[in-house]
Amino acid sequence: MTRRRTPRRPSTIASRRRPRGRALLPLLAVVPLALPAAADARTVRSNNVSAFSDNGVSCLVVRQFKGVPNQGIECSSQAVPRKELDGYVELHRTGRSKLGERGDFPGYSGKATKLKVGDVWRPGHSAKGIRCEFESQGLRCKNRSGHGFVIEPEAFRRF
Repeated sequence: MTRRRTPRRPSTIASRRRPRGRALLPLLAVVPLALPAAADARTVRSNNVSAFSDNGVSCLVVRQFKGVPNQGIECSSQAVPRKELDGYVELHRTGRSKLGERGDFPGYSGKATKLKVGDVWRPGHSAKGIRCEFESQGLRCKNRSGHGFVIEPEAFRRF
C-alpha cells in the first residue's frame, strides 16, 4: 500500500522570516566601524617598553640573577617619588607592588618598544605572568595575584 503525499502548506512562521541576506546587512554595516580599533591593538613581547612620550613612562624586565628569586618588572615616570636616585614601582609575578630607587640599569639591553593605546605588553624572562595594558588613563600592570599598579607621566596608583 503506497501512501500518497499531500503537498505541505507553508507555515505562517516561515512566511514571516526575512531572507538570510537581508538579516546580515545591518551587521555588516557595523563591523567595519569596530575593526580599526581592534586591528591597531597588538600584543608586545619586549624587554623594554615606553608609553605616552619619550619622557613619559618607561618599563623594563629585571634581569634574573642567581640567588634572587621572583624578579619582575620596573616602571618609572616623573610621578614616582624619589629622594636621590631614580624612583620606580616594581611588580613581581606574585605579591604586591613596591616602590624603590636605583642608580643602575637592571634590565636587558635593547631599544624600548613604544606602546600605543590598546596594546598589551606581555613581558617574558623572569616576568612571565605579568600583563600590562596601555589604556588612555595609564599603563595598567597586574600580576598573577591580582596586584599591580596604574602609571602615567603625572600620577600612579598601586592596587
